Amino acid sequence: MKKFWLSLVALLSCFILVACVPADLDKAEDKMEDAGYRVTVVEGDAAEFLYGDKVVGCITATKAEGSGILNTKTYTVVAVLFESSKAAKSYAEGKDGVTVDGKWAISGDEKAVKAFKK
Repeated sequence: MKKFWLSLVALLSCFILVACVPADLDKAEDKMEDAGYRVTVVEGDAAEFLYGDKVVGCITATKAEGSGILNTKTYTVVAVLFESSKAAKSYAEGKDGVTVDGKWAISGDEKAVKAFKK
């Protein structure tokens, strides 16, 4: 029985450590800036205009790596925070390249999306 509880605690710890999308726009902004991305946050009426009435806001984060014009690769992620996970799923339905993680609908380059979810 003791092994069962230890296994359960270990499993839950893994889920907590792995599933780390930010809880709100401020945390998302801080997280991506700490990772070296330039961040733009849109909230309020502008976000509602872009994504509908169930949206809290969105974040766009961009990072350029490399040197010189021809050797630079740009990584971008767009993450939209909705009021509920149901609204996020509804928004993402039928859109290629958009994944849902909790209340977030996320799209972009694989590296940038990974940084956002990390």
